This record gives sequence, structure tokens and C-alpha cells, in this order.
Amino acid sequence: MAVINLTPGQSANIALSGRFLVARRVSGTVFCDDPATQLPEFSLRQGDNIDFSGMSVRSVRVTNKGTIAAQIDVESSPVRIISSDGGAVTVTGGELQRIVEPINVTATATVEDGNMTSLSQSAVDDALDVDIPAGQKVQVIGASVDKRRTVILQNISATETECRVGGPNVAAGRGALFTGSKAAPASLEFDTVGAVHVFNNSAQAAKISVMWGKR
Repeated sequence: MAVINLTPGQSANIALSGRFLVARRVSGTVFCDDPATQLPEFSLRQGDNIDFSGMSVRSVRVTNKGTIAAQIDVESSPVRIISSDGGAVTVTGGELQRIVEPINVTATATVEDGNMTSLSQSAVDDALDVDIPAGQKVQVIGASVDKRRTVILQNISATETECRVGGPNVAAGRGALFTGSKAAPASLEFDTVGAVHVFNNSAQAAKISVMWGKR
């Protein structure tokens, strides 16, 4: 059946060739009735599958009761229709009918055979170990213009040191705890394109190794 466009207040008659009236698409505020049989007025919504069996209704009137244009696509059928209309996506009872065109997205993963796999970094870089005096804060890696960067830090101090990792305000009692030594390195990996600072909260010097992957 053809799509029917209704301006506010406009009505149209729909002949019924079967006992069911299927609302393929309904946008706007649409009501349905039948003056000939005194069928009471009721709201017509997308996804409705109306059964007129046992009634003498041969046609129905649809009316746009809203303040904006309405569009309906209905079909009269001798059998109940439950399946979708063949679109890629169909939402019953809502405004979204289907999605046909591809959607452009930016992602850092691929999907193959239903499994998602993260894309590997395209380059790896590193820097000289960073020495941090006791009670001092040092920037171990600066900000980057890369779209994505994974930073890996290791605490490889000569003796166990307690450090804190964070932004420019990192200090004692503030930031991620990062305790380790060369004999038992502590590692920390996270994604950031911002500058990273480390505060040495110990009485002895700390040494931090730095590497990163970027895309």
C-alpha cells in the first residue's frame, strides 16, 4: 500500500481487503475510526497489527490529530504479519524504521567472525631512565599530539621506593601508588596523551623506566 502523507487535521480513507491492518510506519499523532460502523476512535501507532475479525468494518479513516505533518504506511492483510519488513533494523512502536546506509566510525579495534580484536600500536618509543630525588616530583613523559598513546612505567629503583603517578599536582597521598625496585619491579600501563608526573615519596632516590606505544 502506498505511503499516505497527512497535513494537520487532514483525513484519508483506507479500504480493508483482509481482517488485519498492519501499521508498517506511523509518524506523528494519527487516530483511526470508521464513521460508517461507529467504530470508536483509537490511536494508530507504528507496529500495530489490528484484528477486525467479527466486525463489519470494510474501511477505516485515519486522521492527523497533531500539529505537524504525519506519514503512515499501512497494509491490509488476510493473515497476521509478525515478521519485520526486511529492513536492516526495524523498531516496533518507535520512529526508527530501518538503517540502510553504512555508518562511518573511528575505532581502535576490528571485528572478525564476531570477535573484537584491538588494533596494535603502530610505533614504539622509549626514553632514558628518569632519576627522581627523595621527596621530589618529575615529569617522566610529556604531552603528545598522537591520537592514542599507551604509556608503560616501571619502578626499577636500587631499593624499594614508594612513588605516586599522576598529573602535575601529584604528591604524597595523591596519585596512583607505584612501589617497587630493580629486584622486584612494579609496572604501570595506561592510555594517555597527556604529560605524566611521578612523585618520590621515599627517603631514597627512585629510578623510573619509560616506554610507550602510539598510533
